[in-house]
Amino acid sequence: MKNLAFLRFPGVLHMRMSNASDVAGGLARAPLPLLWLATIAAPLAAYALASMASPDGLLRDAVTALFLVGIALIGTSGSALHALVAALLSFVLYRVKMAHDPLAMPLFSSNDVVVLAAFVGSAGLVAWIAAGQRRLVKSLTVRQAHGSVRRDLCERLSEAPDEGGVVRAALAFLETSLRRRAVLWLGERAFYSGDAADLPRPPASLDGHVQQGDWLWIPLNGVDSRLGAVGVQRGPHHTAAEEELALSLSSDIAHSVVRARLTGELQQERVANESERLCTALLASVSHDLRTPLTTIMGAAESLRSFGASLDADDRSELLSTIEVEGRRLDRYIQNLVDVTRIGDGQLSMDVEATTMDELIASAAARLRRYDPDVKLDVRIDADVPPIRVHAALIEQAIFNVLHNASKFSPDGDAVAVRASVDDADSVVIDVLDAGPGIPRAERERVFDMFYSADRGDPARAGTGLGLAISQSIVRAHGGEVSAHAGRDGAGTRMRLVIPVAPVGCEPCT
Repeated sequence: MKNLAFLRFPGVLHMRMSNASDVAGGLARAPLPLLWLATIAAPLAAYALASMASPDGLLRDAVTALFLVGIALIGTSGSALHALVAALLSFVLYRVKMAHDPLAMPLFSSNDVVVLAAFVGSAGLVAWIAAGQRRLVKSLTVRQAHGSVRRDLCERLSEAPDEGGVVRAALAFLETSLRRRAVLWLGERAFYSGDAADLPRPPASLDGHVQQGDWLWIPLNGVDSRLGAVGVQRGPHHTAAEEELALSLSSDIAHSVVRARLTGELQQERVANESERLCTALLASVSHDLRTPLTTIMGAAESLRSFGASLDADDRSELLSTIEVEGRRLDRYIQNLVDVTRIGDGQLSMDVEATTMDELIASAAARLRRYDPDVKLDVRIDADVPPIRVHAALIEQAIFNVLHNASKFSPDGDAVAVRASVDDADSVVIDVLDAGPGIPRAERERVFDMFYSADRGDPARAGTGLGLAISQSIVRAHGGEVSAHAGRDGAGTRMRLVIPVAPVGCEPCT
């Protein structure tokens, strides 16, 4: 097992579940000594009010009502004990008050039994209602607090780039929000903090959350399988609310792990599909891209064989130079085919290296000028564009294909503009703009299909429809994207290549 470091988030919500006294109102929030003082003072206040009445005194019913008000006031605390004490004390004072009434009946008459029952019943009823409201407010407060914590967790997990990031973020959040030590198992991998010597393991059979020693174990369930388990160490003051929160957070963590796995699988499938598409495109382009250098080499070789003796040294040197240049070009194509095979096998990371955008664009531009010596390029690269980790030969091929395509449709004398900038911290954007007839909106997606060539006003300039398809496959195999847009002021075409600074699957990427 490996102790994996994880981030501690600043400002994570620390859960402190409120007591009922913190969420109720009135006497429910009063400290215990003050509550006892109010329990005694309420009946005495009712007695004082009854005694301060007019000389004729209050009717028996009015006196009873005064004491009931005091009892109800104490009952709002939600404490049945205090309400009962207030009721009994009120009855005693009621009898003292009634003893001065010449019409008072003897003690323990049926009237007194009714009054005592009314006092006690009122006390119990008000206390029961107040306690119920108190429990309801506490439950709502707890649910609101849980919802806030879960929302914060989901925000943290949504920022994680992969499954490992999700697990580390989840572990850090559990420990900071619950203020308990936590451990997370995914299969046989453990994610934890602290010493591995006392690393706990989940029970062999875990169908639901169980208590094992000081640890609460909660299963992480996927769509159709068990992902692992979350362990939270229980403290001496562990509450049911904390356990409920741990269960809710574990469910959210399981969903995020499943999401991260599906996202990773979709990304891998996308790269695999694009790699296969790239293989098909490059293999289909062999006859297209290899024919010209082969024809040139065979023509130069035949000229040397047939007329070598009659040619001067400069002509022979030029023919030999042509054979050498085109031979290197063939070697580059063959290497690209080998690289495509490596991409299909998921071995792209073996060949990526840090390359500057200046080198890539300069290499593609120099290669383009060998095909079209009269081409004009206006290249501007922002100073903050960082080096990118890519397969240089393949990305240079992708840039060349886009440049070549733009140069074919640009009017004579107009420069093809090349702009390189930083889109965000993780991607570099290359815009290639031409002043040609543009691509209709309905065809901007189809131009990346193999053997499709958009009608841009000059059929003679249309190619085989492989260049842009190859470029898109190469860039997508690096985790990027190629797209077609309208040019400046709606005229011409802007081809945009978005290339990640580090390709998908690159290890290490720093």
